[in-house]
Parts: sequence; structure tokens; C-alpha cells
Amino acid sequence: LELSKNNIRVYTICTGLIDGWISKEILGEPMQTYFQSMSLCRPVTLKSLTKTLSHVAGPDHSMTGAILQVDNGCVI
Repeated sequence: LELSKNNIRVYTICTGLIDGWISKEILGEPMQTYFQSMSLCRPVTLKSLTKTLSHVAGPDHSMTGAILQVDNGCVI
């Protein structure tokens, strides 16, 4: 079904672990220390997720039907 002609965009957002109190409880202190030492493979911040969602919700691109992986390169 073609929806873009009606200006409807369809996305799937696949997040990794989102940074917050739940991720801190799940990971525990040793894993938090491990993640903090890496530039990639960190839990996704809410700010980063919000910026990504704001971009795809806006009119300044031509993406549609995309699967967006917001995971900082970390697949658990």
C-alpha cells in the first residue's frame, strides 16, 4: 500500500537500551562502568531518541517506510 502520495510516512523505531533508572537497575554497577568507558554501545539517552523522532516527524527529509535503529551501535 503506497501511503507517501498522501503525505503519510510509516516508520518502525527500534531502540536499544534506554538510559534511565530502569537500565541502571537492569545493568548494575559493573556494566554501567563498562558502558561509560566506550564511545559506542551505550544506552540511548532520551535526548538522542527525542532528536531522532523530531527529525523523522518533520518535513525536512524524504524518508518513508524506514526501520530506524536508535541503539548507539549496541545490540544486546
